[in-house]
Amino acid sequence: MNPPFATRTWIIAGLILISLAPAARAQIGIAADGSGKSISNKLIEASAPSAIECYDFAARNQLYLDVQTRIDSAASSLRELARHLASKPEQLRERVNEALKDARTQEAALKLNLQSVAKATLESWPKVRAVVAQSYVNYVSAVARVETAVAEH
Repeated sequence: MNPPFATRTWIIAGLILISLAPAARAQIGIAADGSGKSISNKLIEASAPSAIECYDFAARNQLYLDVQTRIDSAASSLRELARHLASKPEQLRERVNEALKDARTQEAALKLNLQSVAKATLESWPKVRAVVAQSYVNYVSAVARVETAVAEH
């Protein structure tokens, strides 16, 4: 049995954030005890840069892997969601497809910015990290818009 669209989209948001360390999860509004309870999407968006700032230069490869894993998990869930839209009303499909297009655009931008992590130097690391953090916020926001489009059904 497939969960309803709203549940699937919360799963997407959860997958994006699931691999963060407890301290980082606490900074972005996720209970550090592993319960995964979201305080609010606004807090997630506002605090994601702080969570990414927890990664120092020596941990840049881990940041890359963590973010890429979250992207892959969310992208898989978004693809599944898109497949299930075929049997839904046209107005819902159009609204969700528009939001999905934006999410894919933001995903591509995040992946592009993530490539700079491997090339970062100690001197460029703060700027690279800030760019990745902002790109991550844009991606999470786009995924949240998919969620909203589905929930408005």
